[in-house]
Amino acid sequence: MFILLIMALFSVLIFKSSGTFSSFSNDAHKGDLIVDGNTTLLIENTIYNLIGNLIIRDNAAVIIKNCFFNQSSSYTVGIFVEDMAKLVVINTTLFISQNDITKISISDSALLNITDSILINNDESFYFGPLVTP
Repeated sequence: MFILLIMALFSVLIFKSSGTFSSFSNDAHKGDLIVDGNTTLLIENTIYNLIGNLIIRDNAAVIIKNCFFNQSSSYTVGIFVEDMAKLVVINTTLFISQNDITKISISDSALLNITDSILINNDESFYFGPLVTP
């Protein structure tokens, strides 16, 4: 499992690019993206490729704004928001490119907020249910 390394002086990780959609940068993360503790991860104005699961736990937050967010893997992937963590998706296309049901799990006192966004799965199926951590 991939462990997210956090720089000692920064509690906010920012992937940012300015301009129109055609000038967005391409960012990628290979392996499970785990955001925990009190960390806030902002993914903004980019085309972002995650090859693995998105796991947000503790009091962490992930904000995905003005993006094309592509999640894929050779195995079934999902999004897991646990404890008091938050996932906020704004004006984003969240494309999960796998031929299986996509699991989006929100548990405990976690929060999911999706605004002006589109969720797409190759299989056209989403499962919103109880937590089953990968």
